[in-house]
Amino acid sequence: MGDDLFDLLERTSVVELIAGRDWLFEGGNLYIENSHLVSILHHFEAEPPFDDPYIDHAEYLRALLGENVDQAVAHFRKKVTGSVPGSAEVLVGLLARLGRYDDAIQTSLEHLGGEAGDGCPSAIQLCQRAGDYQRLREVARKERDLLGFAAGLMHSSSEPSRSG
Repeated sequence: MGDDLFDLLERTSVVELIAGRDWLFEGGNLYIENSHLVSILHHFEAEPPFDDPYIDHAEYLRALLGENVDQAVAHFRKKVTGSVPGSAEVLVGLLARLGRYDDAIQTSLEHLGGEAGDGCPSAIQLCQRAGDYQRLREVARKERDLLGFAAGLMHSSSEPSRSG
């Protein structure tokens, strides 16, 4: 197709394009492919916690854009409370991406035992990202993670002294 056709379509309204072409609609025929119509109208089943894909993905993506963040966190927290599979991992991952490390660490410890999940960091990784080395040591000690504890000590000793 030439560029002139695209230019014509860009300058012309739909009403102008169909004017004088009544044969397009004779007998109630419509030019639409059924599979396209179904893809618009059909609600596809999805895996939890995105089992209502339009709502759940919209909540998640808006939060990443900084819109309705508290609403999105509450949305996924409700799924965690309802024991929806995968929701704790999604909530921890979302909180981490939002920089809400304290909440992410607490949620990880309460619902995931501090372990990393699908797309979500462990509590120890969250402590490192937050720069909270005292909490890192506490979590590592509780989890009996000697390497994590040593990392917390090393980072703490490299921080400037806050006293004085």
